[in-house]
Amino acid sequence: MKKNKGFSLVELIVVVLIMAIIAVVLAPQVTSWVKSSRISSDKQLMDSAISFSQMALTDAGAFDESCEKPITITVTNDGLEIAKGGDVLDADGFMNKFADYAGLDTSKLTSTDGGKTYKTDEVKTKNSGSSFVIEIDNGKVALGDASGFEDDNLGTEDNGTENGTSGGLADTTPRVSLSKRTISLRPGESETLTATLKNLSGSTASWKSDDTTIATVDASGKVTAVAIGTTSVTAYVGDVTAVCTVIVSNGTSEPETTITLNKTTLSLTVGNSETLTATVTPSKTVTWKSSDTSVAEVLNGKVEAKKAGSTTITATTSDDKTATCAVTVTVAARSYTINYNANGGNGTKAPVTTDNTGKFTTASKTTFTKKNSTLTSWNTQSNGSGDSYNVDTEYTVTADITLYAQWTSNGQYTITFNLDGGEGTFAPITKDKDETATIHSGKPTKAHYDFNYWANGFDHYAPGATYDKAVDVTLTAVWQEKQSWDVTYNLDGGSNGPAKDKKYKDEEYTISSIVPTKNGYKFNGWKSGNKTYNPGDKYTSNNALNLTAQWVKVYRIQYNANGGTGTIAEGEKKKNVAYTLSDGTGLSRDGYTFDGWNTKADGTGTYYSASASYTKNEDLTVYAKWNKIPKTYGYNGEISEDNYVGTKSCGRYGTLYVVKYISDIDTSKLDTSKTYYYARQENGYVEVYEISYGSYYDYTWRYGWHYKDTYDWFY
Repeated sequence: MKKNKGFSLVELIVVVLIMAIIAVVLAPQVTSWVKSSRISSDKQLMDSAISFSQMALTDAGAFDESCEKPITITVTNDGLEIAKGGDVLDADGFMNKFADYAGLDTSKLTSTDGGKTYKTDEVKTKNSGSSFVIEIDNGKVALGDASGFEDDNLGTEDNGTENGTSGGLADTTPRVSLSKRTISLRPGESETLTATLKNLSGSTASWKSDDTTIATVDASGKVTAVAIGTTSVTAYVGDVTAVCTVIVSNGTSEPETTITLNKTTLSLTVGNSETLTATVTPSKTVTWKSSDTSVAEVLNGKVEAKKAGSTTITATTSDDKTATCAVTVTVAARSYTINYNANGGNGTKAPVTTDNTGKFTTASKTTFTKKNSTLTSWNTQSNGSGDSYNVDTEYTVTADITLYAQWTSNGQYTITFNLDGGEGTFAPITKDKDETATIHSGKPTKAHYDFNYWANGFDHYAPGATYDKAVDVTLTAVWQEKQSWDVTYNLDGGSNGPAKDKKYKDEEYTISSIVPTKNGYKFNGWKSGNKTYNPGDKYTSNNALNLTAQWVKVYRIQYNANGGTGTIAEGEKKKNVAYTLSDGTGLSRDGYTFDGWNTKADGTGTYYSASASYTKNEDLTVYAKWNKIPKTYGYNGEISEDNYVGTKSCGRYGTLYVVKYISDIDTSKLDTSKTYYYARQENGYVEVYEISYGSYYDYTWRYGWHYKDTYDWFY
């Protein structure tokens, strides 16, 4: 007996190949079967949803069927959504009924927008891409868009909904619906209900009353009230039902209102009135209205005639019951006076008397005249805001009136003026159609030009000319350039001078304000022949003008503060003309006094006193000369705080008490038992003096002691 060794490699390969072939052959069929199964399941879900919607809709009190498209139910792969459209009476009741029939957990219906849309994922389509929409429209269930059912071959028959087929799907749910779901009767009254059957071919609805002591129903659906109370009448075909609530009242409700008028027609003449009487049972408040208040007005039944014509008077009770009276208004036989007013025009027109019916024909447009205007109509108000009447037209009036002529301008035209760069005031001129206008007599002006005339194309107009054309026009000034002569500026070696210019006939020429420059010279005007001109001078001769610059040699005088502060402007010295040096005003140096000028900063050059005269024809730079102001110090052991500056050892004399000035010492504080000194620096040395007791100005030189080594201390 052979030992079992399992499959050989060849056998394994054969098995794998067989399994692969089976998978390839059967996979599409399996996929198709799965998809078909899912579509079939979704189809059943859709049919169920339609049935549940119909059941919820027909359930008494669940929904207000008068609302238009209040609810849509959408089912997709993501779940079910119930959307309420607008303010729907008891739409929540419908939603809850639908949820009950569909077996949904209402606590899982979540609101996404404050109670208008509810969603749940308890119900969803299985096939990818399958979805459908159910619409509840005006008390009816309709299948809206549906997709994803193409492979189910479900046919295209009527699905039993209001909208017919949708997406190739059919609704076969049997339904019964009633013409009314609630009726109100009084004992002994009857009303017949109509039952409509859907998907119940060949069937007839049967009827029953839940309480025949309150109301009965026969085989045709006729409901008869028996006694006060409320019951239900049901139409049914097998298990398919529809219910109507029957309310029987006690029969004591108010009877229907009736209203009549004492007259249904009424004739009045303009200005007269008559009162209508309304009889209302039971008593109600009545309001009155005229269909044309211009013909007749009504107030509490009193009708007042206003003008010839017809109107309808309507009396309306508080519960909207009405009665009417046709009113005809005529004009009483009499004549009236028509007065005419030219209203700004010229002419007169005698008053006109109408016939005894008030008829007359309005005056013609030639009755009055007005410059550049045409009489186009008449009006009872001068400004045209009253009643309008055409000319040469028959009218009927009911009172005396005055008619004012209404004028229309024949047209006005404007002449405007373009000065083309000129100057002057030339206001636009307005002329009527048949009027001749006069051009301004004045002439505009323009520098360097003479005015010739006004022009519009080939038409030329002189000042004061007439213009009679009926068209707007712009007249443009035409200019002729004046004769001119050249004005030339010869700079004689200078630069930055005026350019060549022109002098125009009979015009005053102004010499250029531009001042030329020349290194080392000062400009001294222009010269032409024997006459000298300065910038801004006038030249009036009608001839050419050649101007040559006049120059004067000048020398620079410069000032240096030389350690001081402040500046002095540079001066100019003309050739062979003495120049006065500055007196130093504007310069200062702390601790020094100004002492004139020197041609060298260290004072070794030529010295010039303040305001000295300089006569050389050369440039000059001078430096301020400064002298140091001597400082005086004093010693006094009893110097006051206000005068005290500080102390410092001063060699032979020990500690010196420094004061601001020797003159600041108060001599009344001197102690006659002590000797006082003061020291001052002069010429680089410290000189010590003894102070006499008589006056601090009386001092003597004590032994002539000089201490140069203490000089720096004083500064």
